[in-house]
Amino acid sequence: MPAPFDPDPPRNWQRKLYDESKLDGLSRREASALETDRDMAKSVEQLVCDVHEETHDPGRTPLENIAGAQKRTTSMLARVALSSEKVADRMLALTWAIGIMTAIIVVFAAIAAWPVIREWLPKSTDDTAIVASPSPSASASPAASVVPPL
Repeated sequence: MPAPFDPDPPRNWQRKLYDESKLDGLSRREASALETDRDMAKSVEQLVCDVHEETHDPGRTPLENIAGAQKRTTSMLARVALSSEKVADRMLALTWAIGIMTAIIVVFAAIAAWPVIREWLPKSTDDTAIVASPSPSASASPAASVVPPL
């Protein structure tokens, strides 16, 4: 006995309908630009539906149906590429924000640690006082300590 079919999923997208008469009288370039603008405003689900419509048109040859489906698939890929570009731009902005916040933390940490760092630095003496190193005395020389006095 075959398994029962799953119910069809509900449609959760709204089809956008456009006035096709606006394409009449436009040059091929202007009509293509208008169609591109319309496709970029459509949801991905509607573009997938458009691909199915293009492949099942009985009034055209199979080659024309394939060409129409490729046209809609290109629109869908462009739509996905734009979405990916937006995500990449947001990730770049967040990366910059993290870098700036890290720099701020480093500056505040250096300011907070300055008293401890100052303790590690060698103590500086007054620049006007010249500290002369003591010269060795006669009793401190090795020859004087080895030879008995006369």
